[in-house]
Amino acid sequence: MNLLKRSFLYLFRKWKVSILLLLILFMVVTLTLSGIAVLNAEEQKTEEFKEATGTSFSIERNYGSGGMETDEKGNTYLKSDAITEDMIKEIGSIEGISGYNATVESIACVLKDGKYIPHSKDDLVGWDEVDSHTMSITNINSKYSNYFISNIFELVEGEHITEDTENSIIVSDAYAKKNNLKIGDTLTVVNDPQNDDPFVDVKIIGIFRVITDAVDDSDGKKIYDLAAYFEYNDYVFLSNDLANKLYVNYDDAGNGVFDVVDFYVSNPENLDSIIQEVKNIKDINWKNFNIYTDDEVYQNTQESVDNSSTLIISLIVIAIIVSISIISIIVFMSIKERRREIGILLSIGKSKAIIMFQFIIEMMIIAGIAFTGSYFFSKLIAGNLGQAFGKVAESVIIQNGQVMMVSVIGIIILLAIVILSCIPIMKRKPRIILTKM
Repeated sequence: MNLLKRSFLYLFRKWKVSILLLLILFMVVTLTLSGIAVLNAEEQKTEEFKEATGTSFSIERNYGSGGMETDEKGNTYLKSDAITEDMIKEIGSIEGISGYNATVESIACVLKDGKYIPHSKDDLVGWDEVDSHTMSITNINSKYSNYFISNIFELVEGEHITEDTENSIIVSDAYAKKNNLKIGDTLTVVNDPQNDDPFVDVKIIGIFRVITDAVDDSDGKKIYDLAAYFEYNDYVFLSNDLANKLYVNYDDAGNGVFDVVDFYVSNPENLDSIIQEVKNIKDINWKNFNIYTDDEVYQNTQESVDNSSTLIISLIVIAIIVSISIISIIVFMSIKERRREIGILLSIGKSKAIIMFQFIIEMMIIAGIAFTGSYFFSKLIAGNLGQAFGKVAESVIIQNGQVMMVSVIGIIILLAIVILSCIPIMKRKPRIILTKM
């Protein structure tokens, strides 16, 4: 009788033990494959998250380093060094910085067809030049604005402002709806009509939506800005070239001068090293500037990701250890109970190697069925397991490489279990085994 036939006969004869081993292998392999798939989805999501968290550092003028001065018109200016375009480009060229945005915030009035457009708040005072006030923000790259990066605003129509954009404005959908505005419409912006500031025509190139769910109800930011005066719907974003056209009467704005600039890094893990490289730029007097980091979102989310990964790995390791222990005990006891069979095979001339090989074939038959079933079953449940850990089901995929890796490692472990279980009996001489039958 050949080995394969003898192996099948034993498995059928000891069908309860065979099914028990099959179920244990099936469950542990399924859990392992599903867990690895979830971890891979976690890793992929983490890489995407690194690009999307908006981890940044900001450089701001040190408002206390240079003092203030007032001109003949009563305008007050900072005397400290301002952030310049050359400074921004030098820092922005450092490897690892994915983008940047420099801004100048002001209060501007917006007109359409020569008439002032009222803001969104209901408490209008009846003075057009006041009722049309908006929070105007000139931008180099509006997509890197904190409001868009932090998902407080979302561009829903049109395009963002870039370094090459000219005479352009982005408004909110509520502002556009209230005032019958659309992409391509021409508006007029003036910083302060009472200060003889110029009126500049601009074209609407984008419309954003305020994502109210981005901020908790208890947070004043949900409706108002930090000054608790302007509604988010009354924010407007202006192209950077407009700073030179709107702020001609002010020495601390326009002409490539900024108060604050935000730099975004492609990998949050490199934030500290990039900041250190920035501080090493010798031609910048760092006494006149402050650097702030903003990676709270990344750190909090990364901690959650690490905890989730640790939990998954722990479950897999515990399942594997417990399964190996149970399988080892079952195999050891089974082989110990087969001393009579071993003795008979030895008495008819079968070698110990052949007998051990038969035990290995039996285990490989069970493993083959268990691994194959686990492959198909894990494909069905991996997505559900991923959802339990906050993953999108479609992102949790069982890959062939993972199946191959688990199968090879599993086979090596099972071979070791069978061989080690055979040693206590196989190391004895055939005569002693036959005597103890």
